[in-house]
Amino acid sequence: MRVAIAGGGTGGHFFPALTVLRELRRRGFDVLYVGAKGGIEYRFRDELGNCLFLDVEGIRGKGLPEKLKNAALMSGAVLKTLSAVSRFNPERVAVFGGYASLPLGICAVLLRKRLIIHEQNSIPGKTNLFLSRFSGKVLIGNRYAERFFKSSTFTGNPVRSGFEVPVDRGSALRRFGLSEGRFTVLVVGGSQGSRRLNGVFIDALSRLREADIQVIHVSGRDDFEMVREAYRRTGIRAFVSPFIEDLWNAYAVSDVAVSRSGAMSVAELCRFGVPAIFIPYPYAVDDHQFFNVKPIYDSGGCFILREEELSPERVSEIILNLKRDEALRKKLSAIMRGFSVDDSLKMIVEEIVGG
Repeated sequence: MRVAIAGGGTGGHFFPALTVLRELRRRGFDVLYVGAKGGIEYRFRDELGNCLFLDVEGIRGKGLPEKLKNAALMSGAVLKTLSAVSRFNPERVAVFGGYASLPLGICAVLLRKRLIIHEQNSIPGKTNLFLSRFSGKVLIGNRYAERFFKSSTFTGNPVRSGFEVPVDRGSALRRFGLSEGRFTVLVVGGSQGSRRLNGVFIDALSRLREADIQVIHVSGRDDFEMVREAYRRTGIRAFVSPFIEDLWNAYAVSDVAVSRSGAMSVAELCRFGVPAIFIPYPYAVDDHQFFNVKPIYDSGGCFILREEELSPERVSEIILNLKRDEALRKKLSAIMRGFSVDDSLKMIVEEIVGG
């Protein structure tokens, strides 16, 4: 069976698509991946195999001149994709959202291919909402999204292969140059980093200096030098990196995470049961990052700090409280684990290939 897959722009759309692509190929299926040259997926082009990268950008939130330019790019991308898909002739087309999915989704409709949609977030993006009118099947990663589709199947969000095997804690600590027995905080602002989160946490370091903690800080590219220098000044032991592909090693050794609440970050933290302080990105479309974690919060399983509540004092206060209260950490961990869908990848693949 041949399957065409699209999903990208950001890690939240790309990594689920990549996870499914790898599993389909492992099972012997022939896969074509379609993505955007400007998206995170372009960094992974060498391992994607048969792939097509398009000059395409998003339209939502742009001014009129940019919208017109990007609409023209989208038209050209659809024509280019139409040619590639016609040659590849897939039996199934699966899209995972983001502007990079739209050309392939449109081509699936035009060529009358079986179209499957996977929506990771609590509130669907415009691409998936539009394509759902023509799709044969809608899969959702968050039950909150059920209300936006006429019918859907809950599958959860698939985590990458590294998240599915036990991680050796000692090896993971050595990977980051950290010590056993020391309280470990993970700071991660999504696949592209978060300047606001970086700044607030750096300002909190003075309050955390005497707490005998160590930190894994995923800074994003733009803030890397600034964040690394802050740890040098304070003397707090830290591993700082713009991006960590094997993030499962970081989850395995973390006692608490300070994180944005993109769909895949939430799924990964739930898989490892890491107590979390979630800071929803305030400009996420339709505030979906807040709703991604609201069910966990309502169950008493995490902290949520809205942008207006975010301060060095509040972040350090919660971290220090969690460090002191092992029972609370265990409670939060158990609730987080309860929201993990461990067989998500298997369900999604079977929904795609099963017709």
